[in-house]
Amino acid sequence: MDIKWKNERLKKCILNSVIIILFISCSKSNTSEQNLEINAIEVSPNQFKVLFENEFVRVIEYNLKPGEKDLWHTHPKKTSYVISGGKLEIRTEEGEEFTVVGEKGNASWMDAVGKHYAENIGDSTVRILLTEIK
Repeated sequence: MDIKWKNERLKKCILNSVIIILFISCSKSNTSEQNLEINAIEVSPNQFKVLFENEFVRVIEYNLKPGEKDLWHTHPKKTSYVISGGKLEIRTEEGEEFTVVGEKGNASWMDAVGKHYAENIGDSTVRILLTEIK
């Protein structure tokens, strides 16, 4: 196996792990608060578009242009796939702020994510395919 390939694969695995950890840190710790869902589709319809929905999943395309922000929302358990990457600043209800750099082709799993919003602080449109589990 080529060493360069191993390093690139390791780099992507580490990046995916960091992104998962950061988004999990947004998760609410209080069980009663976890029931307070804010539907991203309803609050930010210009950034979140439902591509498919049934009783098991909801598939969403997320687009955030440079300088744009979405509104406070939550997510159930989901997968994400970065269609086109960029730099997002995430802010949580608890006042935490952190930057996430999504790279094209990265895929990850995340548990439910608590109340947060994102701002595109980069110079490219971020596009992510989300599959939310019902």
